[in-house]
Amino acid sequence: MSGGSYNYLCYADDLAELFERRDDLAGMADVLARLGYAPDAASETQQLLLDLRATDIRVQASIRRLSGVWKAVEWWHSSDSSEEAVYDALAAYRGGGPVKRMPYQLTPDEQAAVEELRRTREEGIR
Repeated sequence: MSGGSYNYLCYADDLAELFERRDDLAGMADVLARLGYAPDAASETQQLLLDLRATDIRVQASIRRLSGVWKAVEWWHSSDSSEEAVYDALAAYRGGGPVKRMPYQLTPDEQAAVEELRRTREEGIR
């Protein structure tokens, strides 16, 4: 009989994969606990499972709080809405408090693109 009883949990080596394998982790923790001679490994496996659950809860809460802000910025940058939508989303994110309005700071790549566009337009006018 080959391995794989826990879907090759032994090869799960990143966080995303562990999140997907929580059922396998729970099964492994149960087996380790029942062995009687691996309480330390069982405990750490169970703690890892609890940590993943807690992280999932925290991440989901952050996503719920931030999704409106992310959407507003994404739509603004794709010209589907205005910067005003970002201010509104930030106000909602902050519980309705005021948002200090400041000019948008271009990244160096954005600045280069704007300068290239300006040069192209100037050359077209001449």
